[in-house]
Amino acid sequence: MNAGWGFILERPGKRRGNAGGLGVMRIDGRCHCGYVSFEAEADPETTAVCNCTDCQTISGAPLRANILTLPGTFLLRSGEPTVYSKTADSGAIRLQGFCPRCGTALYSTS
Repeated sequence: MNAGWGFILERPGKRRGNAGGLGVMRIDGRCHCGYVSFEAEADPETTAVCNCTDCQTISGAPLRANILTLPGTFLLRSGEPTVYSKTADSGAIRLQGFCPRCGTALYSTS
């Protein structure tokens, strides 16, 4: 496990997603410098790889791994991210959160 990123799989009695899925995955993470940290819950079935222009630019790579958090579970534990609005080619506006100290991309919202 990489320091700063912890993934804990839970197998609750009532699973979310399809019956064969893993259920809820609790996530905790932080930016590169450690100023901003967060926790959330997600369904592993929502993990995706995106290669849109925005994801390529944010990651500096040909793709970016993403996971959708369950509504109401994303919680900032420390720090205050800088947020800016990005208008996609489609016209949709997405808020992008990143660490103001080290620049690590932390999250996007729709």
